[in-house]
Amino acid sequence: MRKFLAAFTCFTTLLATPLAAQQDDPLCEDLWFARNLIHDRAGYCFSSPLGQAQFDNSDCTTRNATLAPAQAAQVARIRQSESQYSCNLDTNRTWLTYPDELEPYRRMADVPVRDFGATGCIGYRGPVLTLRNGASHAAAAIGQLRPGASITFAHWPLNGWSYVSIYPQGYAPDGPADWGWVAIGEGMPPCDSYAG
Repeated sequence: MRKFLAAFTCFTTLLATPLAAQQDDPLCEDLWFARNLIHDRAGYCFSSPLGQAQFDNSDCTTRNATLAPAQAAQVARIRQSESQYSCNLDTNRTWLTYPDELEPYRRMADVPVRDFGATGCIGYRGPVLTLRNGASHAAAAIGQLRPGASITFAHWPLNGWSYVSIYPQGYAPDGPADWGWVAIGEGMPPCDSYAG
């Protein structure tokens, strides 16, 4: 438990400090990836080395992808966050610093977008909830949030849903065991303790 709190406190401190970002800043990479995943799903053809390395152009259709209103609003909000955080990602490179943390986004029907801060629930005490790949009860079930798990909330909520990282047995040094969207409702769920 102490290890989880120490690691989580370090993680939330880094995320909650919107200073001038470096080119390989994890938050900037996260925002860039989420924004471009939305474009990729709309058929966008990437020309930058980073875009081509991260997304498959074999099925792309356009350099001017048309986004649905909800996705266009999400992209506009991401761009605003990138500007607020002074992101200036070098798209001439072909790698991301923490690609494993971004990989779960690909299996989500609704793309999660990282927020500047994070909150943790240590020892969840609510009912078993279904983890889904989108912010809707119609989205595919991909797991469960069970009592006793520790949860990290570090992404924008969407339509009353939260994208969470789940540690089923408390903190694990190799990262969360699962990710997904869960309908927890307003405010924080019942937990043994909170961090962030």
